[in-house]
Amino acid sequence: MPYHTNKKAFYTDAPGILLMRFILTSVACAVTASAASYLLAEYVWSNIGYTAELRTTLLRVFQIAASIVMFALPAAIFWRRTGYGIKNGLRLSAPKWRTVAYAVIIMFAIQPFIQFIVMFTRDFLEYSLSADTFAGLKNIQAVRENAINAITGDKSWGSFPLSIIILGLVPALTEEFFFRGTLQRLLLRVTHRGYLAILITSAVFTAVHFDYFNCAGIFVCSVVLGYLYLYSSSLWVPVAFHFASNSWNILMMYLIAATGYDADAGTSRIPWWSALISAAMILLVMRIMRNASYMERRKEHVTLRK
Repeated sequence: MPYHTNKKAFYTDAPGILLMRFILTSVACAVTASAASYLLAEYVWSNIGYTAELRTTLLRVFQIAASIVMFALPAAIFWRRTGYGIKNGLRLSAPKWRTVAYAVIIMFAIQPFIQFIVMFTRDFLEYSLSADTFAGLKNIQAVRENAINAITGDKSWGSFPLSIIILGLVPALTEEFFFRGTLQRLLLRVTHRGYLAILITSAVFTAVHFDYFNCAGIFVCSVVLGYLYLYSSSLWVPVAFHFASNSWNILMMYLIAATGYDADAGTSRIPWWSALISAAMILLVMRIMRNASYMERRKEHVTLRK
Protein backbone atom coordinates (compact mmCIF):
# COMPACT_ATOMS: atom_id res chain seq x y z
CA MET A 1 0.00 0.00 0.00
CA PRO A 2 1.27 3.50 -0.70
CA TYR A 3 2.15 5.80 2.17
CA HIS A 4 -0.59 8.12 0.97
CA THR A 5 -3.48 7.78 -1.44
CA ASN A 6 -3.40 11.54 -1.90
CA LYS A 7 -1.63 12.46 -5.14
CA LYS A 8 -0.18 15.53 -3.42
CA ALA A 9 1.38 13.53 -0.58
CA PHE A 10 4.80 14.88 -1.52
CA TYR A 11 3.61 18.35 -0.49
CA THR A 12 1.57 17.35 2.56
CA ASP A 13 3.86 14.89 4.37
CA ALA A 14 6.68 16.18 6.58
CA PRO A 15 9.83 16.68 4.45
CA GLY A 16 12.06 15.02 7.04
CA ILE A 17 9.90 11.90 7.11
CA LEU A 18 9.91 11.67 3.32
CA LEU A 19 13.69 12.04 3.24
CA MET A 20 14.10 9.31 5.87
CA ARG A 21 11.84 6.97 3.89
CA PHE A 22 13.93 7.52 0.80
CA ILE A 23 17.18 6.95 2.70
CA LEU A 24 15.90 3.68 4.20
CA THR A 25 14.70 2.52 0.78
CA SER A 26 18.10 3.38 -0.71
CA VAL A 27 19.96 1.51 2.03
CA ALA A 28 17.81 -1.59 1.48
CA CYS A 29 18.51 -1.52 -2.26
CA ALA A 30 22.24 -0.93 -1.67
CA VAL A 31 22.42 -3.92 0.70
CA THR A 32 20.68 -6.06 -1.90
CA ALA A 33 23.15 -4.97 -4.59
CA SER A 34 26.11 -5.57 -2.26
CA ALA A 35 24.87 -9.07 -1.42
CA ALA A 36 24.50 -9.84 -5.11
CA SER A 37 28.00 -8.51 -5.74
CA TYR A 38 29.41 -10.75 -3.01
CA LEU A 39 27.68 -13.82 -4.41
CA LEU A 40 28.99 -13.05 -7.88
CA ALA A 41 32.53 -12.60 -6.59
CA GLU A 42 32.29 -15.81 -4.58
CA TYR A 43 30.67 -18.13 -7.09
CA VAL A 44 31.05 -16.56 -10.55
CA TRP A 45 34.22 -14.49 -10.91
CA SER A 46 36.27 -17.13 -9.06
CA ASN A 47 35.11 -19.89 -11.41
CA ILE A 48 38.08 -20.61 -13.66
CA GLY A 49 35.80 -22.39 -16.11
CA TYR A 50 34.42 -19.10 -17.40
CA THR A 51 35.98 -17.72 -20.55
CA ALA A 52 37.15 -14.11 -20.77
CA GLU A 53 34.28 -13.29 -23.12
CA LEU A 54 31.71 -14.73 -20.72
CA ARG A 55 33.22 -12.86 -17.79
CA THR A 56 33.01 -9.61 -19.74
CA THR A 57 29.38 -10.29 -20.63
CA LEU A 58 28.48 -11.09 -17.02
CA LEU A 59 30.28 -7.97 -15.81
CA ARG A 60 28.34 -5.82 -18.27
CA VAL A 61 25.03 -7.33 -17.18
CA PHE A 62 25.94 -6.83 -13.53
CA GLN A 63 26.91 -3.19 -14.16
CA ILE A 64 23.50 -2.47 -15.65
CA ALA A 65 21.67 -4.37 -12.90
CA ALA A 66 23.66 -2.67 -10.13
CA SER A 67 22.91 0.80 -11.53
CA ILE A 68 19.21 0.02 -11.70
CA VAL A 69 18.97 -1.56 -8.23
CA MET A 70 21.10 1.04 -6.42
CA PHE A 71 19.78 4.20 -8.08
CA ALA A 72 16.69 3.84 -10.25
CA LEU A 73 14.84 1.34 -8.05
CA PRO A 74 14.91 3.39 -4.81
CA ALA A 75 13.65 6.44 -6.68
CA ALA A 76 10.88 4.47 -8.41
CA ILE A 77 9.78 2.78 -5.17
CA PHE A 78 9.77 6.06 -3.28
CA TRP A 79 7.69 8.01 -5.78
CA ARG A 80 5.35 5.08 -6.35
CA ARG A 81 4.69 4.60 -2.66
CA THR A 82 4.12 8.27 -1.93
CA GLY A 83 1.21 8.09 -4.34
CA TYR A 84 2.61 11.04 -6.27
CA GLY A 85 3.69 8.89 -9.21
CA ILE A 86 7.04 8.29 -10.86
CA LYS A 87 6.50 10.67 -13.78
CA ASN A 88 5.30 13.58 -11.65
CA GLY A 89 7.77 12.91 -8.87
CA LEU A 90 10.83 12.83 -11.10
CA ARG A 91 9.49 15.60 -13.33
CA LEU A 92 9.73 13.61 -16.54
CA SER A 93 7.84 16.18 -18.56
CA ALA A 94 9.16 16.91 -22.02
CA PRO A 95 11.66 19.79 -21.91
CA LYS A 96 11.99 22.62 -24.36
CA TRP A 97 14.57 21.80 -27.01
CA ARG A 98 16.26 25.10 -26.24
CA THR A 99 17.07 24.01 -22.70
CA VAL A 100 18.42 20.67 -23.94
CA ALA A 101 20.63 22.58 -26.37
CA TYR A 102 21.87 24.75 -23.51
CA ALA A 103 22.78 21.60 -21.56
CA VAL A 104 24.79 20.17 -24.46
CA ILE A 105 26.56 23.51 -25.02
CA ILE A 106 27.51 23.65 -21.35
CA MET A 107 28.81 20.08 -21.52
CA PHE A 108 31.29 20.98 -24.25
CA ALA A 109 32.14 24.37 -22.73
CA ILE A 110 32.93 22.83 -19.35
CA GLN A 111 35.57 20.39 -20.59
CA PRO A 112 38.65 22.69 -20.34
CA PHE A 113 37.62 23.83 -16.85
CA ILE A 114 37.06 20.25 -15.68
CA GLN A 115 40.40 19.09 -17.07
CA PHE A 116 42.14 22.01 -15.38
CA ILE A 117 40.70 21.37 -11.92
CA VAL A 118 41.30 17.61 -12.25
CA MET A 119 44.93 18.36 -13.11
CA PHE A 120 45.13 20.78 -10.17
CA THR A 121 43.58 18.23 -7.79
CA ARG A 122 46.04 15.53 -8.83
CA ASP A 123 49.01 17.89 -8.41
CA PHE A 124 47.71 19.06 -5.04
CA LEU A 125 47.31 15.51 -3.75
CA GLU A 126 50.74 14.52 -5.03
CA TYR A 127 52.51 17.41 -3.30
CA SER A 128 50.45 17.44 -0.09
CA LEU A 129 50.34 13.70 0.65
CA SER A 130 53.15 11.34 1.47
CA ALA A 131 54.54 9.19 -1.32
CA ASP A 132 53.00 6.04 0.18
CA THR A 133 49.56 7.62 0.59
CA PHE A 134 49.58 9.00 -2.94
CA ALA A 135 50.69 5.61 -4.27
CA GLY A 136 47.76 4.05 -2.42
CA LEU A 137 45.34 6.46 -4.09
CA LYS A 138 46.85 5.62 -7.47
CA ASN A 139 46.31 1.92 -6.77
CA ILE A 140 42.67 2.55 -5.87
CA GLN A 141 42.29 4.60 -9.04
CA ALA A 142 43.88 1.79 -11.05
CA VAL A 143 41.36 -0.72 -9.65
CA ARG A 144 38.52 1.55 -10.72
CA GLU A 145 40.00 2.02 -14.19
CA ASN A 146 40.57 -1.73 -14.53
CA ALA A 147 36.89 -2.33 -13.78
CA ILE A 148 35.94 0.11 -16.55
CA ASN A 149 38.43 -1.52 -18.92
CA ALA A 150 36.91 -4.91 -18.15
CA ILE A 151 33.51 -3.59 -19.24
CA THR A 152 34.78 -1.92 -22.42
CA GLY A 153 36.87 -4.98 -23.34
CA ASP A 154 39.54 -4.46 -25.97
CA LYS A 155 38.07 -1.04 -26.90
CA SER A 156 37.47 -2.06 -30.48
CA TRP A 157 35.03 0.23 -32.25
CA GLY A 158 32.60 -2.65 -32.55
CA SER A 159 32.05 -2.53 -28.78
CA PHE A 160 31.69 1.26 -28.72
CA PRO A 161 27.84 1.38 -28.99
CA LEU A 162 27.49 -1.15 -26.17
CA SER A 163 29.90 0.84 -23.99
CA ILE A 164 27.87 3.98 -24.67
CA ILE A 165 24.75 2.20 -23.43
CA ILE A 166 26.33 0.57 -20.36
CA LEU A 167 28.65 3.38 -19.23
CA GLY A 168 26.87 6.34 -20.80
CA LEU A 169 23.11 5.99 -21.04
CA VAL A 170 22.30 3.70 -18.09
CA PRO A 171 24.25 5.73 -15.47
CA ALA A 172 22.85 8.99 -16.85
CA LEU A 173 19.28 7.75 -16.39
CA THR A 174 19.59 5.86 -13.12
CA GLU A 175 21.82 8.37 -11.32
CA GLU A 176 19.69 11.34 -12.33
CA PHE A 177 16.57 9.51 -11.15
CA PHE A 178 18.24 9.11 -7.76
CA PHE A 179 20.25 12.30 -7.22
CA ARG A 180 18.50 15.14 -9.03
CA GLY A 181 15.04 13.64 -9.47
CA THR A 182 14.61 12.48 -5.88
CA LEU A 183 17.38 13.42 -3.43
CA GLN A 184 17.72 17.03 -4.59
CA ARG A 185 13.94 17.52 -4.62
CA LEU A 186 13.65 16.19 -1.08
CA LEU A 187 16.57 18.27 0.17
CA LEU A 188 15.02 21.34 -1.43
CA ARG A 189 11.86 20.73 0.59
CA VAL A 190 13.89 20.24 3.78
CA THR A 191 16.29 23.19 3.38
CA HIS A 192 14.16 25.59 1.29
CA ARG A 193 17.43 26.67 -0.33
CA GLY A 194 18.19 25.63 -3.89
CA TYR A 195 21.94 26.13 -3.62
CA LEU A 196 22.13 24.16 -0.36
CA ALA A 197 20.15 21.24 -1.76
CA ILE A 198 22.42 21.20 -4.82
CA LEU A 199 25.64 21.33 -2.75
CA ILE A 200 24.55 18.49 -0.44
CA THR A 201 23.40 16.37 -3.37
CA SER A 202 26.69 17.04 -5.16
CA ALA A 203 28.70 16.01 -2.10
CA VAL A 204 26.86 12.68 -1.94
CA PHE A 205 27.13 12.25 -5.72
CA THR A 206 30.90 12.79 -5.56
CA ALA A 207 31.35 10.44 -2.60
CA VAL A 208 29.61 7.47 -4.22
CA HIS A 209 31.88 7.64 -7.28
CA PHE A 210 35.05 6.84 -5.27
CA ASP A 211 37.19 8.76 -7.77
CA TYR A 212 39.77 10.66 -5.75
CA PHE A 213 41.69 12.31 -8.60
CA ASN A 214 38.52 13.42 -10.39
CA CYS A 215 36.48 14.31 -7.29
CA ALA A 216 36.60 18.08 -7.89
CA GLY A 217 35.51 17.66 -11.50
CA ILE A 218 32.69 15.32 -10.51
CA PHE A 219 31.51 17.80 -7.87
CA VAL A 220 31.48 20.71 -10.32
CA CYS A 221 29.57 18.66 -12.91
CA SER A 222 27.05 17.66 -10.24
CA VAL A 223 26.50 21.30 -9.29
CA VAL A 224 25.86 22.12 -12.95
CA LEU A 225 23.44 19.18 -13.17
CA GLY A 226 21.62 20.45 -10.12
CA TYR A 227 21.10 23.91 -11.56
CA LEU A 228 20.07 22.50 -14.92
CA TYR A 229 17.33 20.60 -13.12
CA LEU A 230 16.38 23.60 -11.01
CA TYR A 231 16.10 25.97 -13.97
CA SER A 232 14.46 23.58 -16.44
CA SER A 233 12.05 21.72 -14.09
CA SER A 234 12.56 18.66 -16.30
CA LEU A 235 14.81 15.74 -15.43
CA TRP A 236 15.53 15.11 -19.11
CA VAL A 237 17.76 18.20 -19.24
CA PRO A 238 20.35 16.97 -16.67
CA VAL A 239 19.99 13.49 -18.19
CA ALA A 240 21.00 14.97 -21.56
CA PHE A 241 24.04 16.67 -20.01
CA HIS A 242 25.01 13.56 -18.06
CA PHE A 243 24.68 11.29 -21.08
CA ALA A 244 26.61 13.67 -23.34
CA SER A 245 29.39 13.99 -20.75
CA ASN A 246 29.66 10.22 -20.24
CA SER A 247 29.64 9.60 -23.98
CA TRP A 248 32.36 12.20 -24.54
CA ASN A 249 34.60 10.55 -21.93
CA ILE A 250 34.00 7.11 -23.45
CA LEU A 251 34.83 8.46 -26.90
CA MET A 252 38.10 9.88 -25.54
CA MET A 253 38.93 6.47 -24.01
CA TYR A 254 38.45 4.75 -27.35
CA LEU A 255 40.41 7.39 -29.25
CA ILE A 256 43.31 7.11 -26.80
CA ALA A 257 43.27 3.32 -27.18
CA ALA A 258 43.18 3.62 -30.98
CA THR A 259 45.97 6.19 -31.25
CA GLY A 260 48.17 5.04 -28.37
CA TYR A 261 48.22 8.57 -26.97
CA ASP A 262 49.69 8.81 -23.46
CA ALA A 263 47.52 11.20 -21.45
CA ASP A 264 50.05 11.18 -18.58
CA ALA A 265 52.98 12.21 -20.73
CA GLY A 266 52.71 15.79 -19.49
CA THR A 267 51.60 17.36 -22.78
CA SER A 268 47.87 17.47 -21.95
CA ARG A 269 47.98 20.26 -19.35
CA ILE A 270 45.30 22.91 -19.71
CA PRO A 271 46.41 26.58 -19.43
CA TRP A 272 44.69 28.66 -16.76
CA TRP A 273 43.28 31.14 -19.28
CA SER A 274 41.51 28.32 -21.13
CA ALA A 275 39.87 27.21 -17.88
CA LEU A 276 38.88 30.82 -17.16
CA ILE A 277 37.21 31.22 -20.56
CA SER A 278 35.47 27.88 -20.04
CA ALA A 279 34.12 28.97 -16.64
CA ALA A 280 32.93 32.30 -18.08
CA MET A 281 31.04 30.53 -20.87
CA ILE A 282 29.37 28.19 -18.37
CA LEU A 283 28.24 31.08 -16.16
CA LEU A 284 26.94 32.99 -19.19
CA VAL A 285 24.81 30.11 -20.49
CA MET A 286 23.55 29.31 -16.98
CA ARG A 287 22.56 32.95 -16.56
CA ILE A 288 20.64 32.82 -19.82
CA MET A 289 18.88 29.66 -18.63
CA ARG A 290 18.00 31.23 -15.29
CA ASN A 291 16.54 34.34 -16.94
CA ALA A 292 14.56 32.20 -19.38
CA SER A 293 13.23 30.12 -16.48
CA TYR A 294 12.21 33.26 -14.59
CA MET A 295 10.41 34.70 -17.61
CA GLU A 296 8.61 31.40 -18.20
CA ARG A 297 7.37 31.24 -14.60
CA ARG A 298 6.29 34.88 -14.76
CA LYS A 299 4.39 34.25 -17.99
CA GLU A 300 2.59 31.27 -16.41
CA HIS A 301 1.72 33.37 -13.36
CA VAL A 302 0.22 36.13 -15.52
CA THR A 303 -1.73 33.57 -17.55
CA LEU A 304 -3.22 32.02 -14.39
CA ARG A 305 -4.35 35.42 -13.12
CA LYS A 306 -6.30 36.21 -16.29
